[in-house]
Amino acid sequence: MNSYADAHTIKYKLIFYPMAFLVTLFMYGYGLAITKDTIRNGEKLPIIKLKQCTVFGIKASIMITRYSFIEGFLLYDLSTRSYLLNFT
Repeated sequence: MNSYADAHTIKYKLIFYPMAFLVTLFMYGYGLAITKDTIRNGEKLPIIKLKQCTVFGIKASIMITRYSFIEGFLLYDLSTRSYLLNFT
């Protein structure tokens, strides 16, 4: 690659990666808002509230990361105890 393409690639990464992260947080948060409304016997979709969706998104991201580590550890532990191939 030439330096022109490298400069544009870096510029787009600085824009799109944070934007993709924020959209993912918002989608996780709205999903949790829908789940919370369903548990409370809601019959229609909840109103989109930016602050609530952001807070729920951060909580969901933390929980997804935590459960992924736990699941990865358990799969690794079970595979080594059973003399199976590693999950890599």
